Amino acid sequence: MKMNKTTGLIALMVGALPLTTMSVAANEPAFDYIAAQYQETRVNNTDLDGYKLALSASVTEDFFFRLSHANQSVQSFDVDLTKLGFGYKHYVQLDTVAYGGAGLVRERFKFNGISSSDSGFNVFVGARHKLAHNLELGVEAEYIDVNDDDDVVIHLQGRYWIAPTFSIVAGYSFANNDRWMLGAAFHF
Repeated sequence: MKMNKTTGLIALMVGALPLTTMSVAANEPAFDYIAAQYQETRVNNTDLDGYKLALSASVTEDFFFRLSHANQSVQSFDVDLTKLGFGYKHYVQLDTVAYGGAGLVRERFKFNGISSSDSGFNVFVGARHKLAHNLELGVEAEYIDVNDDDDVVIHLQGRYWIAPTFSIVAGYSFANNDRWMLGAAFHF
């Protein structure tokens, strides 16, 4: 009888192990997602409206890559910004991660049918913290050098999970121009 209780207890603990692992993984900040966002940038008292598509994926436990494409326009002015970056993430705690990385940037302007494009680079450093199982806050500083111009941009972001694989994202970025965005992400 004693042997059956011990065996039953061990079986229960082993059976509960995957559930523990799932809840731990759910408490980590998000690095594996596909997102679509609406964004608006204020430039010289003019609002540029557009979208941003983003992909972020872990390559290993410590390294990740991210790819994004944004388009914004107003009347006959149109700008595209594409970024490809690689980064390193370090878990300070299970629910807090610091990260940094670098990447390539491609920017294209189009005005009245005349187009101009240039390439450059960016460097970024940030932190994300999971306040609760469904709420994450993040801050990132990014240096961008493209088109004979350089900027330091501060990104603030909040993410709210409405399902285990789906979240709503809101953010605000500021540098020379202010930008806000609202979107959704699918997590894998």
